[in-house]
Amino acid sequence: MDSNLITKHPSWFLVTSLGRTATYWLAWSLNRHPDILCSHGDHFPPDIVGLNENGEAEFQLSGSGSPIRSFYDIPDFQTLGLDLNKIRRGQTIFQQMTIGDALDAHRMFGDFAAIGNVHGYTMGNFLNRFKSGQAKRSIRAVNLIRNPVGQILSFYRRHTFDAERSAEYKTSRFKIVEQNIETAVALQDRFDVDLKNHDTLIFLSTVIDVTQLQKDILIKNVLHMPYEEVTRSQKAFSTLFRLITGDTDVALERSYLEGVFAQGPMNYSSGREPAVKDAFDALADWKKFVITKLLSEDVVRRYSEYGYQLNFLFDHAESHS
Repeated sequence: MDSNLITKHPSWFLVTSLGRTATYWLAWSLNRHPDILCSHGDHFPPDIVGLNENGEAEFQLSGSGSPIRSFYDIPDFQTLGLDLNKIRRGQTIFQQMTIGDALDAHRMFGDFAAIGNVHGYTMGNFLNRFKSGQAKRSIRAVNLIRNPVGQILSFYRRHTFDAERSAEYKTSRFKIVEQNIETAVALQDRFDVDLKNHDTLIFLSTVIDVTQLQKDILIKNVLHMPYEEVTRSQKAFSTLFRLITGDTDVALERSYLEGVFAQGPMNYSSGREPAVKDAFDALADWKKFVITKLLSEDVVRRYSEYGYQLNFLFDHAESHS
């Protein structure tokens, strides 16, 4: 760390998101820079994504346990010494803290020229908190977005995996469907699907869950950046880097950029994702119906302003109306 860059007033930043948008990758990439400290997610104490002695990415969980990306990735977390209740309490504490306090807590790791968090807040949550006076400082905020159909399919895979490993998690999926019974009934009447079927439950609850979160994209006068560009383009990543470091003298070296984009499997989200339209076309008709019914036209048009090609959703809805 360059001591000349350390200041009592670092560049504070937040990268907000809805999840499944390469946030783990981004936090790790930012922490590769010696003058940036970036936590990931809604945990307290802050979770810092860094490198272990083998050069592999992992969380520093500040007493919460071993590095994990989902509780349900681990068949028996207790054998690894993980305290799930403790981790959940950490998430509750984070949500009860002001933004200022949450950022100030990063000081326990030392002084850095730029300090921030990725994926701890959605943009709507951040703006509501900021307007209520929870952060009496200048905070640079960028909202990471993703093709909504691709996001739904990514969440669906995640939820399927988690629900197979946890009865509690599957019950939470039932509750989401119960709260949106009109959509469930319309689906059942039109396609005669079994709402008790595991796949039907998970997919329907996922679409309901994700589409209800899409209101952030409708917020104007906010910088939204497509994750697909940030993870693939050094130019886009550099833009994000300069936005969050602000007017500090943090250097953006070529060697740093090359290290970020030489990660291979860490950047799997942008490398393995199939063409979204092709993935949509391959879905069963009832799954296409649910997506086109619940993704609002305003949301779809807003995404189109950021270069997403989603006309196929309108085409499908019109042909099946």
